[in-house]
Amino acid sequence: MALTGLSLERLEALLRDANPAELASWSPVLWRRCGDLELRLHLDPSRPNLLRALDIPRGARVLEIDAGAGALTRYLGETVDAVDAVEGNPDLARLLALRVRGLTTVTIHSALHALPADQRYDLVVAVDALRATAPRDRAALVSELATRLTPSGTLAIAESNALGAKYLVGSPDDETGRPFDSVEGYPAGAGHPALIRRELDGLLGASGLTADYLPALPDHRYGRTVVHSAALPDGLRHLAADLTVLPSPDSGAPRPRLADERDVWPRLVEAGLDIELANSWLVLARAGTPAVAPLGRGGLAAFDSWQRSERYTAHSRVVLDGSALMLERTYPHRDVESRYYVEDSVTAYAPGRPLLDDLIVADLGDWQKLLDGWRAAVEGLWATRVWLDVHPGNFIVGQAGDLEPIDLEFGGTDADREFGLRRSVLVMARSIAVARRREAFPDGVETIEQLAMHVGFLVGIPRSPRWVPAALDAEAAFQVEISGDTDPRAFARQRSALREQFRTRLDVLAESGRDYEVLERVIADRDASFVRAGELDARVGELEGLAAHSRRKIDALSRHIGSLERRLDSERSDARELEIELRNVVHHWHLEAERLRVLQESRSVRYALAARSVVERSLPGGSRRRRLFTVLFRRSGGSADPGEGT
Repeated sequence: MALTGLSLERLEALLRDANPAELASWSPVLWRRCGDLELRLHLDPSRPNLLRALDIPRGARVLEIDAGAGALTRYLGETVDAVDAVEGNPDLARLLALRVRGLTTVTIHSALHALPADQRYDLVVAVDALRATAPRDRAALVSELATRLTPSGTLAIAESNALGAKYLVGSPDDETGRPFDSVEGYPAGAGHPALIRRELDGLLGASGLTADYLPALPDHRYGRTVVHSAALPDGLRHLAADLTVLPSPDSGAPRPRLADERDVWPRLVEAGLDIELANSWLVLARAGTPAVAPLGRGGLAAFDSWQRSERYTAHSRVVLDGSALMLERTYPHRDVESRYYVEDSVTAYAPGRPLLDDLIVADLGDWQKLLDGWRAAVEGLWATRVWLDVHPGNFIVGQAGDLEPIDLEFGGTDADREFGLRRSVLVMARSIAVARRREAFPDGVETIEQLAMHVGFLVGIPRSPRWVPAALDAEAAFQVEISGDTDPRAFARQRSALREQFRTRLDVLAESGRDYEVLERVIADRDASFVRAGELDARVGELEGLAAHSRRKIDALSRHIGSLERRLDSERSDARELEIELRNVVHHWHLEAERLRVLQESRSVRYALAARSVVERSLPGGSRRRRLFTVLFRRSGGSADPGEGT
């Protein structure tokens, strides 16, 4: 995956600031710290897993081309005495130098032709190099690499298979991002198409090389398992399916949900097509007897743990020792001071189906019997050591119905018994919820948490809503310990994710089927909606009529409101004029009142009032003398009878 711009700067900063322990190939610290999906490919400690599967002698001289940011180079430098790493991109070469700093075993070169012409190698590693090369130049590249091999040297090529199972079920092409593109032969073209096995055979054969094709599962970039399928006896072909964790990751956009890779791959293995249709190969090509054994003596498969701290990281091999199939497990960086106990072991490989598969398909009435048998097997196992990964997925049902434990890794103390039982119930409930049909759950069980409570009750845990949250908290702490995540927020993040997961409704899980199944449900819902729409047509028409009537009433009321508003405006204008007139009248009234007051208080008025009083007493109104007085007063120039007013 190419790096550009900000991603390149961020990766450089991460590598520059890392201490030597964090740069180690096993360390998940940088991978966890980056948080960027584009960068994680270059920091994922699972990247070297396909090389860890090989038995590479310490004294081997190794050439790696297109080394990139050094995810594989770092592992090689820790494993062998001499590594020449070729990276032509100056930016990536700078990152490569940061990743391998402190290792005296690694030398970085800018191009193949910069190497001494006579230098030969016991192992040449080319991961994604052929696809990154234009098709017309691929033969020349393989020829050049073949000439760099010692007589017993091995050319290790890791590439995506154009006809891989993940592409057959619709995973988008790594380069074009189009589903089924490689399967259809890139009808729209591709600058760097993936190869099919025949094309790769032709390139190797032209350089005089023969090859073993080892399926890398789920793919070569995020490898967990490498299987030497050609070496598997007929009765053990199923190993290529049993040891695979699917679905494989999508490099670009998520795939359409057309078929489940987890169901398709076992069928392909059963049909003997695991080499032809593996998602990726680790191809080991040589001209003579190889110095690098594919998977070590008797090795049939190798697989490694994912996303763990170094102290808990395991490397496992399935080997055929005579007629016995054995599982060898080692912990290269085991720490005796760890919270949980792990140990190197060699045990017989137990074939068969997991008990969990029986629980997924069993009738509800059979659950109690199956779980009673499981609980008894767990108690018998705990008599010697309290293992914490004793869920039914880690018990194989033998031919006689007996239960055989497998894949037990983490040991605790007697104080961890309750936790071991409860975390097994959590794992069981989550697995059953995802795989079982929705209608096959007990009545009243609506969420994964409720399913865990139901299963817990069947194995003897009291039915209480409090134990599941407490068990999820303990599981979050366990996961943080195993992962080695030192971020103070790690526990809170893990706990939140688990609680959210267990609150998931089972009917929601049932809806997440294949795309065509979802489409069928959508079509059925659409048809039902059409029926409901037809039933509502009359009501809609009635409502439309009522709405039209309401609109007419609204229009009439709007006109009336407009008329009232105009009248109000007119009356407001008249009111203003009346107010002005009233103010004037009041003003004049006050003036006249003031004038009257002044007159009443003047000397002339007082004299007139006094005269009037005298006249009133001397000449009563209506008398003959009064009338005579009035005539004489007017003739003398008076305007009125002084007794008739002021």
